[in-house]
Amino acid sequence: MSMGFTGLNRTTSNIEPRTVNYSRSNGIDEIDDIRYINDIEYEAIKDELFGEFGFTIDQITEMQGLSIAAAIHKTYPTTASGSSLASSASASSSSSSATVVGNDSRTVATKLLICCGSELLGKSGLVAARHLKLFGFRPTIYNPTPGRTPHYHRLIRQCQEFEISFLSYLPNESRLIRDSYDLVVDVMDDYQQSLNTNNQEILGKLVDVCNAGTPVASVDVPFGWSANDGPPRSSGGIGGAGGEVMPVLLPECLISMIAPKMCAKLFTGRHHWLGGRFILPSLSRKYKLNLPKFVGSEQIVAIDTHCY
Repeated sequence: MSMGFTGLNRTTSNIEPRTVNYSRSNGIDEIDDIRYINDIEYEAIKDELFGEFGFTIDQITEMQGLSIAAAIHKTYPTTASGSSLASSASASSSSSSATVVGNDSRTVATKLLICCGSELLGKSGLVAARHLKLFGFRPTIYNPTPGRTPHYHRLIRQCQEFEISFLSYLPNESRLIRDSYDLVVDVMDDYQQSLNTNNQEILGKLVDVCNAGTPVASVDVPFGWSANDGPPRSSGGIGGAGGEVMPVLLPECLISMIAPKMCAKLFTGRHHWLGGRFILPSLSRKYKLNLPKFVGSEQIVAIDTHCY
């Protein structure tokens, strides 16, 4: 299925750290020395946001979810006919997963599979699904381990009321996922727990889908990666039982939150965005984040020239 998106087949052997200095040719200020933070700094920033500065989980979840949706919309827009997406859809209507929106045959809805974890980012994925439905996409949610908090269940209820479908399991054949969705959004925020058997099985299916050409957009830390060290390279890194190497998810798009994590230096995809436009100037100075300027009312900013 060709929907105008290209998945990138890459191996970990050619992953090298990126430079942190990006030149701009589109009028956006050049971003010099943007700070890549480790997991300890990330947790410290969150503690200050929720503690001293009085933010609530509900607030952060909503703002991050809108950022995710904005990045998806800008990178993979649902478009009118004449675009590569719509042209491909009309050329292969029997197998395409793009569908007509309303009675307007000129517009197709991009089908998304949004995989959500149970923690803060997973909640933000549920919020993103809600916004993406309003933006004209057709999201489906897969949350293998739903959060147990009342807040999580409220977000699920809201998605249900927006008539967003939920998957109870991922098909064993990755072909079924590939043929049903145009884009997979990885918000499986449980990366620190991603070595258990169930999560490794999910990761393997997502990697198969990615390798088959379906683009994957990951939020903050790609599923199976270490926030500090990036993707596993060998059994000496992150591996399964008996030294078995875990499958490696190599997304086409990365949406960092608050500040890019150390692992983002090893991201080799085409699109890298920063979301989470709520960091106080005092926090930015304290942690020397050197965050880029957001333009106007934009909820995201490109931190890699490949975004354009």
